Amino acid sequence: AQFQVRFSLQWQFLLMVSLFTVVLAGVPSLALLDFTQKRLLEEMDQRAALLLDALVGVAADAIVQEDPLALNDAIQRYIVLDDIQNISVFDDNNRVLFYADGEAVLTHAAVLQNPSLAARLLESPVAAAVFASNRALWRGHRYFNQPLKPMKCVETAPATGRTGLLYDYSLPITHASAAIQKQLGTLRVSFSTRRVFESLERTRRRMGYGLGGLLVLALAGTFLLSRQITVPILRLARDVQTVAAGDLSHRIQVSSRDEIGLLASEFNLMTTALSQAQKALVARALVQRDLELAAQIQASLIPSGTIRRGGLSVAGRSIPAREMGGDYFDVMEIDAKRTAVVVSDVSGKGVSAALIMVMLKSALQTAVASGTRDPARLCALTNRLLHRQTSPDKYATLHIAVIDGESGEAVFTNAGHGVLRIYRRSEDLFEEHLVPAIPLGMSSETAFNQESFRLSPGDFICFYTDGLTECRDASGDRYGWGRLSAYLRAHRDAGAPELVEGILRHHDEFRGEREVTDDLTIVVARFDPPAISV
Repeated sequence: AQFQVRFSLQWQFLLMVSLFTVVLAGVPSLALLDFTQKRLLEEMDQRAALLLDALVGVAADAIVQEDPLALNDAIQRYIVLDDIQNISVFDDNNRVLFYADGEAVLTHAAVLQNPSLAARLLESPVAAAVFASNRALWRGHRYFNQPLKPMKCVETAPATGRTGLLYDYSLPITHASAAIQKQLGTLRVSFSTRRVFESLERTRRRMGYGLGGLLVLALAGTFLLSRQITVPILRLARDVQTVAAGDLSHRIQVSSRDEIGLLASEFNLMTTALSQAQKALVARALVQRDLELAAQIQASLIPSGTIRRGGLSVAGRSIPAREMGGDYFDVMEIDAKRTAVVVSDVSGKGVSAALIMVMLKSALQTAVASGTRDPARLCALTNRLLHRQTSPDKYATLHIAVIDGESGEAVFTNAGHGVLRIYRRSEDLFEEHLVPAIPLGMSSETAFNQESFRLSPGDFICFYTDGLTECRDASGDRYGWGRLSAYLRAHRDAGAPELVEGILRHHDEFRGEREVTDDLTIVVARFDPPAISV
């Protein structure tokens, strides 16, 4: 199935930068707001302390001298401050002696002397709230006598449009004379946090705008930066699809010197390597096809099936280790009675050995066609041709036996191929014949000798190359002549083709899964003349 991108790198970058920006800028902003709020409240505490210190002496004199106007003059200088909500003076019985805010000024004397004036002044919602809540809110809170211990409450004058909390600060009013230790009353100042909250709100708004702008800039920068990454990657993906469709000539345009450019450059190198590999693969396929065709031609040069002439039956198989091999066997008609059986092993493997094998076959057939009947003479003619046409390191070992299919008379010569073994049925043993000589092609002046013998009914000759006996199993043991001779003796009554196929099966069972490393040839020439009726 085609791969589908569900969450692109671009969106991943945007999400990560958003979170990073919010955390990096938001957390310090919250900390700064908290610090600013604490600082503003501390400043309010300091102003309250200064104000109480400034007014407490005036309030003591006013109470002692019963002169509220002097107190009024002092208070009016401070009440106009924006964050002071109201200033109250209480006697030692917690009765309101004086009250002032931005809208009303009310004294206890005014209430006693002129109730109508007090009622008109009490139309001020702030003053009315203070007097109405005097009993519930102020009376009984004896800790007011402790200086600078504010009490927080919800602001009691929503009609004024002021918002926030009221912080009430109180200070005991004592007699001005140090000799008289008497508390005359309590001075109370209510500060509103409206200005603090408004300042914080402005700061919060500015921070919000700044954080929003920073986030927009970060996202815009991330978007542009991510496109510098994702666009080349998408282009690279399209180029990969083009190559995957089979166009190995396609190349990616390398436009940057970063990691994306490195990836594109490496991709171009890979595509070039793939193109070269494909050409090499096509070339190998052509060579393989030619080798298979050549192997078929070579196989056609080797006799197939069983050849019978008189009492002689010859069967053989040649199995190359590669597509083509250097092993060779042939059965050639010398005359009406005699047949030449040839087994040869060319040095090397593959095509070069196969070419020498074809040359060897052509040389032998040419010599036979020219009338040469003697095995030693056939070897001499073939040897001179190979020596002249090949280098000294190219040679071939050979056994050649010319057998009379009626009488069993045979003439044998050897060219470096080793011992010729004949199974004697009557004695149930193998007879060995060795005619010393060097392989064909090594020297043009080599003299070849020959030896004669006679086959009796039931006898057979086993020709083979060393690829059969030198083969090893998984444990490294060689197949060897011992196993081959034991099999031949155990199946001595079998015909030539049955012996060949049986030996190959026995050999494969011994070898197991081990790879074949050398060409293998096995030929059996059996003599079974027909019985003569008397």
